[in-house]
Amino acid sequence: MISKLYIPLIICVFTNMLSSQNTLSVKDQKKDFKQLIDLLEAHPTPYLWTSEDSINRRISFIKQQLDVERTNIEFYKLVAPLVSSLKDGHSSILMPQQYLKDKKKEHGVFPYEVYLSNDDILYALKPLGTDSSLPLGSKITKINDLAIPDILESIDPLVSYERKAFRNAVIQERFDSYLTLQFGYFDSLELTYATSKDTAIVTVENMPHKEWKRAYRDLESEKNDRMMKGTPYSYTKLEEGLGLLNIHGFLTKSINKYDLFLRKTFKKIKEDQIQYLIIDLRGNYGGSPIISSRLLHYITEKQFKNFAMTKFKISKWFRNYIKENFEFFKYNYIAVQIPDGMMDINAALRNEIGSYKTEEAILIEEPKKKENEFTGKVLVLTDRRSFSMASSFASTVQCFQLGHIIGEETGGTKVFSANAFPEILSNSRLTTSMSTTQIFASCYYDKEGGVRPDFPVEPTILDIKNNSDPSMNFARLLVRKLRIAEVEAKD
Repeated sequence: MISKLYIPLIICVFTNMLSSQNTLSVKDQKKDFKQLIDLLEAHPTPYLWTSEDSINRRISFIKQQLDVERTNIEFYKLVAPLVSSLKDGHSSILMPQQYLKDKKKEHGVFPYEVYLSNDDILYALKPLGTDSSLPLGSKITKINDLAIPDILESIDPLVSYERKAFRNAVIQERFDSYLTLQFGYFDSLELTYATSKDTAIVTVENMPHKEWKRAYRDLESEKNDRMMKGTPYSYTKLEEGLGLLNIHGFLTKSINKYDLFLRKTFKKIKEDQIQYLIIDLRGNYGGSPIISSRLLHYITEKQFKNFAMTKFKISKWFRNYIKENFEFFKYNYIAVQIPDGMMDINAALRNEIGSYKTEEAILIEEPKKKENEFTGKVLVLTDRRSFSMASSFASTVQCFQLGHIIGEETGGTKVFSANAFPEILSNSRLTTSMSTTQIFASCYYDKEGGVRPDFPVEPTILDIKNNSDPSMNFARLLVRKLRIAEVEAKD
C-alpha cells in the first residue's frame, strides 16, 4: 500500500537572528557551504537551466574563496548566486534578515514606492513619507551615480526566479532590501531622474522605519490584513450579475474555515444572481493544490487536474529531513496527513536514492457536485506576480476551458520545481529552501513560458500613476459585450 505525506508548497520563513556584524571563520564557512551543497542533491532538475559543468565550476570558485573570515552578509553574497542559478523561484537563500532589520531601524527606509517595468525601466511612484523630491512617474536613471541597468545586473544573481518579469516584481517589492545589498547601510541616496520636461539630481533621505511600516501596510491593507489572519480571500458583488472573488493566496490557517467560506460565498453568489464571476489572482504567490481544487469544484462539474504530472526526486537529504523532523518515520511507514500538497512518503524512505517517483493518474480530480455550484461564466485575472499554484490554477482554467484568462502572462512558468523544504545553515544561520519536485501544469507546452492570457492586458506607467486598472476595466467591458451577444442570440 502506498502511503502519502501531505506537505505545504509554501514553506514558513525562519528569521535569521545572527548579528550582521558577526564574522564567520573559514571553518564555519566551509561547513555551511558543504551543508548547502548537500541540499542541492534534493533538487529534481539542477541542470535544467545551467549545465552541470557550469555549476561545478561555480562550486569550485566558491570553495577557492573560502579562505578568509566573512560576515554573514558577505557569505550570503558569495553563495546566493549558486542557488539562483537553478532558476527556480521556490529554491532560494534568504538575505540575512537581522542585517536588513538593523539597517531599517538605525538608518530608515527608502521612502518611495517604485515600479520596475518588464523592460527594466525604474519609475518613482507615490512617496511613502513626506519626501516629495521625485515627481510621480519619473524615470530613475541612476542611483549614487550607478546606472539602473548596472544595478540590476549586480542584483540579478541574488534573486531566485524563472521569468524576468517575476524577478522585476520581486525587486520592486523588496526594493529597499536590494538597495541595502547594493550600497550597504545608507541614510540617503543621490538619484538622477528624468521626466518629459527635464533631468535632475536629488538627494533622497530615508524615512523612519516605524512610519514606513505603517505606510507599507496601507498600500494593500485589505490583502495584508487577510494574509495575516490566514483568510486571504474575499467576495464582492460589483454590479448586477457580476461578482468578484479575490484570492490573494491559496493558503489558509484552517481548511474547515476555508470550506465554510466557499459554502457561504457561493450561496451568496447564487442569491446575488451572479452570471459572471471574476477571480482575481494578481499578486497571488501560490499555496496548496488542495485549496485550489476546492475552489475549482465550485466552478465546474468537469473532471480536471491541477497538474498534468509531478516528478518527485528521491534524495538522501530529503530522507534525512523526514526522519529528523518526523521522528515517527524512523521506525514506521504509515500515512501521515497535514492538509496540503501530496507526496509519496514510502517512496521518499524506500526507493533508490537519485530515482524519481512520477505521479499522473492520481492527480485527476473527479467531478464533485457542490451545493450552489456556479454555472455562469468565469474570468480569471493574472499578472506577473501570479506564481506557483496561482499560475497552475490559471493553467487548469485555460486547459479545461473553464473560463477566460485576462491580464499579463503569469510570473510562474508552466513547468517548475516546488515542494520546497527549509534548511538553516548551521553557522551563518541563513535560511535556505530547496525544491524536491518537478511540476508540470495542465497543458504545459514549454519550460520557459508562463500562462499566456486569452486577452493580454499590460498596465502602462500612466495606468499605474493614475491608479487605473486596465485588466479589471477590460473584464467588465468583456462582460458587457458577452451580455449583448447573449441578448442578440436570443432575438
